[in-house]
Amino acid sequence: MPENAFNADGKTGQNGINVVRNKTFNPEFRQLVNRVMGKEIDPGNNLSDINEIDDLSEEELLRRLYRLYYMNKSVIDNQEINVSFKPFDVTRGIIKAGASDALAGYIKNQIQKISYNAFAVLAYSVPLKGYIPIIHNLEHYAVENIVISIKSKLFNTIFSSSEGIIIDSGSIHDDFFLDKLFQVRDGKSWPLYFVMLSSLTSELERELAIPGRKIVSPFLPSAICMVEIRESDTPKEPRQITNILKRRLSVPLFLINNDLSQDLSLKSFKGLSNSFHLLDYFFTVFLIKKDNVGINIKLSRQSDSTTAFLMKYIISKLNYILPSDSAIIHILRNQLLILTKSVYIDPITNIVDSHNNLFDEKLKIYKFYPKDYDDSIKIIQEFILNN
Repeated sequence: MPENAFNADGKTGQNGINVVRNKTFNPEFRQLVNRVMGKEIDPGNNLSDINEIDDLSEEELLRRLYRLYYMNKSVIDNQEINVSFKPFDVTRGIIKAGASDALAGYIKNQIQKISYNAFAVLAYSVPLKGYIPIIHNLEHYAVENIVISIKSKLFNTIFSSSEGIIIDSGSIHDDFFLDKLFQVRDGKSWPLYFVMLSSLTSELERELAIPGRKIVSPFLPSAICMVEIRESDTPKEPRQITNILKRRLSVPLFLINNDLSQDLSLKSFKGLSNSFHLLDYFFTVFLIKKDNVGINIKLSRQSDSTTAFLMKYIISKLNYILPSDSAIIHILRNQLLILTKSVYIDPITNIVDSHNNLFDEKLKIYKFYPKDYDDSIKIIQEFILNN
């Protein structure tokens, strides 16, 4: 062992520890460990039974945590592991900027590696009533013009196309609306590919789902991915591009989409403006999803000091039975509006009936459907303003 491996008192010094570690864990030794781990089975190494974790002794729990820690630390050295998201590629500077910025930087780097010239991740802006670029490298576009309205034909086409769509440059040039939307500052325009982020992350969500629990899409639509397609880019079919993005970017897009699709910031609005813009957004989403049903639960008696407690109780019961593909709107003291699937009509009715059977006060139910309205404003007028 080198002379500097020990301190004057005979104990191992930090320099000595590093020397021993570097000599011991050389590349040949790491490869040997990888081969052994790949062929030998440790009977106590079954970590899949996560449901039994409460029955483990403290000693066994610590042992598994240590094993998990060292397995995680050695992932970078295991040449057989293939993951679409490589956190080791994220630079320290980006990490310091925050998790969202780190993911944005990683996505940009991966897009460059795929060799696409321009791309954007568009998230919904409630004040602007449309999808705007949040993460992008659209230097030769008039980015301020890109606002895809949730009520537009373009959004509905993207929303209903799970494999993605491509709009050719001729179609963009011939359409005044699209030409203005995707205005190029200099140079020529190119075909544009669009897909909902939920289509890119659907397979990953199935892998991460809790066994036995039904997978549902959130009520609010996901963000949108936009990619410019040049002549040199291959492939040029939407399904093929979607598959590439799934393989390369499903994990970071999954992580960042939750923040983008749930960000309902309304810093530029105050008072009733906040409520109006949010209601307009939720009811517009309701009208897009044709298999939805709206349920209006209203207290028949005059509101008093107990009304708030009653509504909180009903909301807690509803939260227990309704998954994330539903929305509960409580903006008036004596009324709840539920936007959900038709299959939940009976469970919701049972909750209301159970309450009405126990108390003299009555909760009344009224159902309404997207086909009966052509605009979100009419729903606001009928159930909010005319209450």
